[in-house]
Parts: sequence; structure tokens; C-alpha cells
Amino acid sequence: MQTLAVHSFLGQAARPHYEAVATAVAQAAGVAVEPLRETPLAHLPAVVAGPPALLFLCGLPYTRMRDSGSEVEPLAAPVPEDEDAAFYRADLLVAPDAREREPAQLRGARVAFNGDDSLSGWVMPRHALRELGVDPDGYVWVRTGSHHNSLRALLRGEVEAAPIDSTVLALERRADPELGSLRRIARLGHLPSPPVVLVGGDAGLAASLRTALTALGDSDEGRAALALGAIQRFDAVTDSDYAPVRTADTMR
Repeated sequence: MQTLAVHSFLGQAARPHYEAVATAVAQAAGVAVEPLRETPLAHLPAVVAGPPALLFLCGLPYTRMRDSGSEVEPLAAPVPEDEDAAFYRADLLVAPDAREREPAQLRGARVAFNGDDSLSGWVMPRHALRELGVDPDGYVWVRTGSHHNSLRALLRGEVEAAPIDSTVLALERRADPELGSLRRIARLGHLPSPPVVLVGGDAGLAASLRTALTALGDSDEGRAALALGAIQRFDAVTDSDYAPVRTADTMR
């Protein structure tokens, strides 16, 4: 039986979801999986060059790796509970008592972001702000290292706003009800959800894993795995689905 490594390059809040998805998908596809590893993004090239692996990966590093010639195959992407397709957004949050009501009113404000290698925390909100006629360079961007850290910085009053991955926010709010007090002043962007990616496998394995991902809703175990991530289902995706990510990346 083939064994796949499993790596998450996404938010820690979703770890139980990724573990459950990997287990259910492996069983359905007839493969074995190693325990999930939460791997730093800097190690992605080594993972891609290594043994066969299943990756939970942001669309931005996926497109950059694919365009650099790496053999990374997107399988499926999640449909969040509040979406009708495999898309997600960046929720621009402010403190409950903040006077700002529109993104343009934040000019000069300290705005937290997790890192410039993030689609939902950097590229997507900056691209969307420009589409709204707001210059993102009018903000004072404060790097925090993660959406989790950005949320805590906002609660502590260290920053005045933060764009947060809408799927991560749903899980962070489950874990910490205090985050429900933060106010959303805009939903920024509408880009493809982070893909589940196969590296080092053949077309047959990719097809089996893709089928297993899209069929998670057909079993009790699969439905439980989806619920852990506040996800309705996984939809099959191909590389062409991530063209909007490439466009946003050129305009960040």
C-alpha cells in the first residue's frame, strides 16, 4: 500500500479538520497517510522535491510553485459554509468601538497582516482595496506572522484593523467567542479556495484522491471531517481555476 506524507501550510485552527480529511480520503482511496505535519512555508520546495505527499496549501504558493515548473497537482478545494462554490474572502475587521465604517477611512491606520506570502492576508485584500479605489499603501502594514496573531493584536489594541481569511475566522471564532466582538467593515476579494495538492503521484492516484475528496459528504466520517472545518464540500479543481490568483499576484 502506498504511503503519503501529509503537510499543512495553513492555519493551525484547522488542524483537526485537515487530519480528519486526510484520514477519510486515504481510506477511500486505498492509501496510507503519515501523521499530519504543520510545515513552515519555507520548506515547501523541499517537500515538493521529496516523496509523495498530500498538501493543504494556500493558492498563492501553489501557483508560484506550479509556474516555477514544480510538479504539483491541485485536486479539490473547499466550499465554505457561507459560499456557493470553492471561493473565499478576506474579512477586514476593526475593534467593536472603532469609528471607521469604510476601508477608505483607515488611511494612516496600523493594519495587521500575517505575511507577504499570504493570499488572504496580503495579496487578496490589497488587490481588492485597489478595485474599491482605496490605495493599500495608505495603510501602515504591521506584519504579525499569522492570522491568529493578527486577531490577538487587534483585540489588544495594537493595530486598528486586520484582513483575515474568512475560513480561518470562522474556526477562530469557534475557539474564542471573544472574537465575535470584532466588527467586519468589508469583505475583500473573491478568489479560489486553498487547494488540496498532490506532489509526487501519478494520474491514477490523483484521480482516486480527487474522487475521495469530492465524495466526503457521502459518509458519516466524511461529513464529520467537513464539519470540523466549517466546510460544505470539496469541489474538484484544475490549475486553470487559479488564474485569478495569478492576476491578483501581479497587482499586489
